[in-house]
Amino acid sequence: GGESLFNQKDYASAMDAYRHVLWSKRKAQFEDQVYSKLGYSHFLLKHYDEAIGYWERLLKEFPDYSEKNEILYWLAESHLLKEDYRNGVRYVNQLKGDSILYPRGLTNLGWYHFQRKEWKEANHYFLKIAAEFPEHRSSPPIALLIGQCYLNQNNYDQAKNHLKRLVQSTAEEGKDKGYYLLGWIAYREERFDEALEHFQKLRGFSPSSPFHDEAQYWTGWSYFRKKDFDKAIEEFQWLLQLYPESPFVSPSLLKVGDSFYNLKQYGNAIKAYQRLIREHGKSKEAPEADYGILLSLLQEKRYESFVARAEGFLKRYPQHPLAGQALMQLGEYYQQARMTEKALKTYQDLVRLYPQNEWAEETLFRIALLLKSERRLAEAVDEVERFIKNHPKNHLIIEAYLEAGELHLLLKTYPKALERFEWVIKNHPQVPLAKRSYLGMEEAYRGMGKVDEAEKMLKEYIEKYPHDETRFEAYLKMGLLQLTLKRFPDAITSFSTALRSPEERVTSQAQFRLGEAYAHAGNREAAILQFSKVFYLYPHLTELVEEALLKVGALYVEEKRFSEAKQVYQKLLEKTNREERRRAAKKMLDQIQGETTQQ
Repeated sequence: GGESLFNQKDYASAMDAYRHVLWSKRKAQFEDQVYSKLGYSHFLLKHYDEAIGYWERLLKEFPDYSEKNEILYWLAESHLLKEDYRNGVRYVNQLKGDSILYPRGLTNLGWYHFQRKEWKEANHYFLKIAAEFPEHRSSPPIALLIGQCYLNQNNYDQAKNHLKRLVQSTAEEGKDKGYYLLGWIAYREERFDEALEHFQKLRGFSPSSPFHDEAQYWTGWSYFRKKDFDKAIEEFQWLLQLYPESPFVSPSLLKVGDSFYNLKQYGNAIKAYQRLIREHGKSKEAPEADYGILLSLLQEKRYESFVARAEGFLKRYPQHPLAGQALMQLGEYYQQARMTEKALKTYQDLVRLYPQNEWAEETLFRIALLLKSERRLAEAVDEVERFIKNHPKNHLIIEAYLEAGELHLLLKTYPKALERFEWVIKNHPQVPLAKRSYLGMEEAYRGMGKVDEAEKMLKEYIEKYPHDETRFEAYLKMGLLQLTLKRFPDAITSFSTALRSPEERVTSQAQFRLGEAYAHAGNREAAILQFSKVFYLYPHLTELVEEALLKVGALYVEEKRFSEAKQVYQKLLEKTNREERRRAAKKMLDQIQGETTQQ
């Protein structure tokens, strides 16, 4: 009766029958088998303590029981199911020498850790089985379990070794997952062609594998990462067609939109994003699709729709990580459209609403730059100083110190400017931006009337950057200082060096100042020559040309070369639109007329 009920899986009735045997006269004859069956019945009903009780009694009363190892195996399994790991290990260790049950017990110990994501501990057992029992077969295969353990420890090389062994073996089980994982690893390692090869092999090996939709998804991603966006669209659309119930449908629709966006087909991108929102509005991809729509509208220059979409996004998803980015995009648009007040308000909202957002710190800095561009210098310097105080580890901190220094220069708060520039030179002397600090310090010292310190900064700059093209600007500044100090030969040398700059901004000024230096040094001929070069080399720089004409005219008058002076002033009259210069030219022409009449 008991056996029949047991085989019919009526374990409760079977147990009643087995207990009846224990109480009957046949007890001695069947006692060991009854204890065994009572243990199995309780085990199958998940009454693990009762199962353990019967099996331990069986082994105690019948130490030479013929199926002792099977009982030890199930005792180990019962303890593991009760999460009594120590006793599980104790019973598995008693199976040593049994080439069938010992590796099965080791597999269970490994699986115990595997389920708890204790990959290293799990792999200790799986590797032991692979080394000592290479013929052992388990489900899932040991090579697959080892591969997964290594993969979960980010040890891709070892994972690949074992997964390749799996797919090259004669056994069929687990191969589909092996191909899938090899493809996924190759994708993670950015070897996209190899990933595609593995996913293709999976399709060929097992048409009914449960990993097909996932492999199809990463196939699409592989083409996307290769920037083959047309092919990516094709693969993601295959997934939508072949696996309409797959959890990868909404992420695939998102990538179709992203692929069209990258192809600059913004209308098609919007259609894909809208379909995702329409069909999978509750999915985690829906807000990303909504964000994709607003970016596409921006790219299409549909600004009114973009602004409306961005504002709608912020209402629909105020807590979404992309909300901060949407505000940033909106702020950038307002800034580029020169809607400064709106841009400032949007940036300030971003900082207030999303202080933890990755963009928040950078936005504080942008606010300062925006205020600077609007010449709201006092507000700008307050913002940048707040940024320096609150975000000393931000990647923009060096730039912030430089901006603070330059703002203090504009506000003529020179000691503060010096502090900021000095910090950059002291803490980050190697960064390219440090060059601006030397020039900033020179300007601050000059503003404070400390000409010697200003000159010292320029000399340090030239010494530190002897081959840098910006050194010519330092020579220009040096010449200006020397001109102020009436060291005309030194000024002539500095301006002559500055003329070698590749920047017209520097060379045009150097050319003009060289004329001034020669004039102050009393060398009128050389001065006239240098000023004259200004009209020929920089005829498009009207302001500078007119200044140079005034200088040359005055020098000709001093030299009493009135006909040349007259020509110069007449040329100035033809060129200038500025009334004070016209008056000056006419006055000089009248003066020349008087001088020539007297002669």
